[in-house]
Amino acid sequence: MTPKLINFCKVARLITLVAAFAATAACSRAVPADTAPPFAGDADSSAEAPPAAPDETPYADGEKYELAENLYADVEIFGAVPAEVATFVTVPKVFTPDVVEELFLSGDDSERELTWHKSIPRGPENPDPNGFELNTANGRLISQGDGGVIYHSPTNKTDDEISTVMRRYAENVQNVNDVELSHMTRREAQEYAGGIIDALGVFGEPELRVFIGMTAGGIAEYQNTLTRDLQWYAEDIDAGRSILLDMLGEKDEAYYLSFVFNYGDLPLFNYNFERPLYTASTANVTIRSTSCEVLIVGGELRTFNLTGSYEAAGEERAAVPIIGAADVIDACREKYELQIVSEPIIFKKMFLEYIATRTPPSTKHDATVTFSPYWCIELSSEMATETGVVEYAGGAERFNAITGKDFAYAG
Repeated sequence: MTPKLINFCKVARLITLVAAFAATAACSRAVPADTAPPFAGDADSSAEAPPAAPDETPYADGEKYELAENLYADVEIFGAVPAEVATFVTVPKVFTPDVVEELFLSGDDSERELTWHKSIPRGPENPDPNGFELNTANGRLISQGDGGVIYHSPTNKTDDEISTVMRRYAENVQNVNDVELSHMTRREAQEYAGGIIDALGVFGEPELRVFIGMTAGGIAEYQNTLTRDLQWYAEDIDAGRSILLDMLGEKDEAYYLSFVFNYGDLPLFNYNFERPLYTASTANVTIRSTSCEVLIVGGELRTFNLTGSYEAAGEERAAVPIIGAADVIDACREKYELQIVSEPIIFKKMFLEYIATRTPPSTKHDATVTFSPYWCIELSSEMATETGVVEYAGGAERFNAITGKDFAYAG
């Protein structure tokens, strides 16, 4: 999620993000109550190893290779690298009012108002014909559309601020801690959130990547850290754009959970802080990240935000061989050799992921969505400082793992 060029004041945070990616252990998938597994970091070391890469990558042996002037490879490959990968076609999933009411509004007997997106004056420019908003007299809100569901409790402004603080804690400090809260155990929180995802029938296998528990005092303390370290955040609080969380009590202790989704061995693209954004032609990329954020405060669900959920629209296509990592590195090298590279750029991390594109390129809600495998290469740059050379994250490149085409040019 980082731009290619940054100013020095952002370097420290970006270094933290890069380190967090390398250190992160995938958390377990949320499952029914009687079988909640431990985090992947605690998994049995005898577990089956990921499939072998289709070729040996000469740049992934711990050495730093000079590919061209100011262009280097010091690659580490993450995740599974199967020899063959399938593509598949989907459509955005539709969640009906009765389904979401049962999940999110059980026990709320207040008056409800259902409004379809297509009937809202000055609403979305191209509204999902199946999208709607459901408001209750008690202040709860459910919004559905474009394959996503959002639920907010009546205290959403404070909840949003708590989410912001906990999300930044996950980004900057650690994405998993072991804090147990009094209103609900960690196991109960994971089972509760995972149960909602299962009940919605979300496409792909959920994987819990962020799981933070914080007491009211912990939330307030870390917000103080943010106001001290981030000038813009302190200015937002002073201007009333953000809320100062200085009056929290035991009822405000919270769990923050963030799920990503996998299909087979590969992750579906998501905006999780561990993954860099893509830059590409908007003609073929109009798809949301596939992810889910959950906030539980005082043992009560306050926020549920699911985006980018799909359902199959045909048979999965036969798996075909993918190109090797070495070929992708060569393609990326050729791309940068055509540019003027004034600062050192290093090809660092590589992984495979599914990215969704509309087929044919379209913004229509009934357009099919094809998930295809892509190689992602994370880039880093170097900056000379008074204390030495600092390496910082510098964006990413992606190439179709079947065709080898550059994603930035609708490949």
